Amino acid sequence: MAFDLTSPVRLAVSAAILLCLGCCDGEPDTKPAVPWKISDFQVFSDDSGCCPPPVFATIGIMAATDRAMPGNSAKIAIGCRKEGDGAELGAVVALKVSDELGRTESFEGMNLTMAGNCDDAGMSWAFATYMALREPSEVWHVTTMDDAGLCRLLAGENGRRDVVLRAMEEAGARKTCAPEVAGLSGSQDADIALRAVGTLGRIGATASIKMLGSLTLSDNPLVPWAAAQAIADIGGPEAVRALDIVAGQASTGELRREAARLSEKIRRTIGAR
Repeated sequence: MAFDLTSPVRLAVSAAILLCLGCCDGEPDTKPAVPWKISDFQVFSDDSGCCPPPVFATIGIMAATDRAMPGNSAKIAIGCRKEGDGAELGAVVALKVSDELGRTESFEGMNLTMAGNCDDAGMSWAFATYMALREPSEVWHVTTMDDAGLCRLLAGENGRRDVVLRAMEEAGARKTCAPEVAGLSGSQDADIALRAVGTLGRIGATASIKMLGSLTLSDNPLVPWAAAQAIADIGGPEAVRALDIVAGQASTGELRREAARLSEKIRRTIGAR
């Protein structure tokens, strides 16, 4: 049986299910949710009879509201077409968010899902819209976390890639979570590993120098160079000693020369103080 929009019970149950998804997958926000400000809403749907009314997409928007931020503005496009016995449904979001400090950033999200039959198309469309909004808003939400929450996120094993990358950027700016970022330097994802090494340099924790020194022996051709630069970014006498060791033991002449150059640069900086 297809969803009946005239039934208040069906609509209430559908909204409750999706709102539960929005509330239960993380720690509660300390600030109350604010409505999404929709600046543009477009619908692309075929006339096969399998595509549900677009009102179902608004359920997804409501469910994602717990991640809405002050000053947000969203452009949303949703689409549906019949595919086999069911339908293919999707949503694309362009999200602009401004925080209390006046920083404005733009993010994009997209989700595509399949409904095995036409009866399920309504909730599938709601879920696609929910996820398209949820994904970019979760990236922004990293900025609102306190340091403890940020470090817990970086210590987790199943974080979404774009959220983890954003969290490392935030950790570098705040100069915190060095142990958790260090753990990501061994990631199988080359981009995450390299970003972690660079972030350790931005954090500037002297305790990271020993680990970074070991990374100059990594088999990944990019990591040793990034580790040497991160040591130089931390600076200080311990960085000089570590780079001197790299200059004498690195596996390539190019890296040995670069380590010696960075070491001398730090020496001049220390001497100029």
